[in-house]
Amino acid sequence: MVNFSDLSSGEIDTWNWNFGDETSSSTQHPMHEYLSPGNYTVSLSVEGIGGDDTMIKEDYILIPVGTFENPTEAIIVYPNPVSDKLHIVFPDTKSRKLLLKNMDGRNILTTKTSEKEAVIDIQSIPTGLYSLIIECLGTSSITVKVVKK
Repeated sequence: MVNFSDLSSGEIDTWNWNFGDETSSSTQHPMHEYLSPGNYTVSLSVEGIGGDDTMIKEDYILIPVGTFENPTEAIIVYPNPVSDKLHIVFPDTKSRKLLLKNMDGRNILTTKTSEKEAVIDIQSIPTGLYSLIIECLGTSSITVKVVKK
């Protein structure tokens, strides 16, 4: 659940929020629940006596992309799309295996980490769509789609 605040000045008659997940609101200070993981671009358009204006914030909201057994243990992968370094933030220091595969299923990169954050340099990887598989050794795994721009 995310609270949004309109910080516009002047006499405003209408508000049009776009939350980046195909939903919108016309209230001044809406609350919105994101139901799917991802990066969301948010925009606010206002109109009033003095005219109209729109502000767009790209990739403004980041909703964690996966969980293991405990839903409060979110794993955050950012930025996505990525151009050089992909960051993965874990809730703890468990041992994990990270695999990056192309859409043909070919393994591009494999690494292990026990840290709370991993950084993968993907500058040399061609532009495209990849699967990042995060295996929590001995228990479970999640797959995250990663766009290399």
